[in-house]
Amino acid sequence: KLRPAVLDLGLEAAIEWESRKFSRRSGLPCALDLRLGEKMLRDELTTAYYRIAQESLTNTMRHSQAKSTSIRLWIDQEWLFMKISDDGIGMQEGACPRSGSYGLIGIAERVFALGGAFNLDSAPNKGTQMLVAAPLIRPAGHARPDDPGAGTLTIPANS
Repeated sequence: KLRPAVLDLGLEAAIEWESRKFSRRSGLPCALDLRLGEKMLRDELTTAYYRIAQESLTNTMRHSQAKSTSIRLWIDQEWLFMKISDDGIGMQEGACPRSGSYGLIGIAERVFALGGAFNLDSAPNKGTQMLVAAPLIRPAGHARPDDPGAGTLTIPANS
């Protein structure tokens, strides 16, 4: 089940479904702002973004102590953006994931494998915002995720 069947309905529908499932399990509201329109996306992009949303919501439920969360999904020029925010306890600066906890590492690797970028903005008692972006079309000569230069793009946090 690397590519869930719910993605056959499209990325917006899949994220909507996942957010409803999250809200039922956690009791937390999840506001959605999904603006893809009729744009067709390549399968690897939809699968990765769905899995990123899924992992982010799981992290929110397990670690954030949030009262709410939101997902914003949009296209700007030739890039697909997703911003996931919560109003939880945030993370300490320089905090490393616990041993055996690879959620954020997996998210970053998924984005880098798409030729994209990842930005995490979090501070104690300020919640967490994660912004991911990937090109709609795979860049020619794109670096592999295990390439030391992969994923060195930066995205302004105010996007």
